[in-house]
Amino acid sequence: MVVEPGGERFSSNADDSVIEAAWRAGLSWPTTCWGQADCGACAMEIVDGRELLSAVGELEAARLADLPRRQAGRRLACQARVVGEGTVTVRKPGVRPR
Repeated sequence: MVVEPGGERFSSNADDSVIEAAWRAGLSWPTTCWGQADCGACAMEIVDGRELLSAVGELEAARLADLPRRQAGRRLACQARVVGEGTVTVRKPGVRPR
């Protein structure tokens, strides 16, 4: 997984959400609900590798629909999981080493 604009890289497995994998890698990821899909602060833009992510569930779809900037290609890092082989590239300002 690659997070732009900082170029942070980390590995993920199917059991981890993107944000959990980032935390495990020692990264800070913007959030206020800590993975409950309540705040939407963890929303990220998928740049490449969308097909490698889990399907959008009902909870995530509802939260994304409530966000002020509804744009195609956004996912919640607390809900999306990498389920395919390859690299997913996302854009999320504020992701940095702890």
